[in-house]
Amino acid sequence: MKRELSFVEELMAFPDFIYLNISLAMVLNGEENILNFTDLHKAALYGEKKRASKLVEDAHNVNAKDVTGNRPLYWALKYKNWEIVKLIFEAQIKHFCQNEQIEATKKKREKKAAKPTPLLSI
Repeated sequence: MKRELSFVEELMAFPDFIYLNISLAMVLNGEENILNFTDLHKAALYGEKKRASKLVEDAHNVNAKDVTGNRPLYWALKYKNWEIVKLIFEAQIKHFCQNEQIEATKKKREKKAAKPTPLLSI
């Protein structure tokens, strides 16, 4: 028995340009964004550097995935929007460095807490 494909699965069978046009038309018509395209995905796709920069500054998730698992970086690379690629890379590096700094601080605190306290001598 062959199962029926969902609307999203049917869309995924189309080439990228059809998939994008349908998803963006849905968003423009106020329909639910079932393809999980964020504003940053759209800015990366269309090369809207100012908009992408503002979204990154406002701490939008640069690693958000659409329904196919693609991140904004994928769309910026695919359509050769190099300034946005650089912007996303910089945001990812900054996030990584912050996480590394947090982890290093946690390790220092754990190490300090693990030191035995000396006994008081009378």
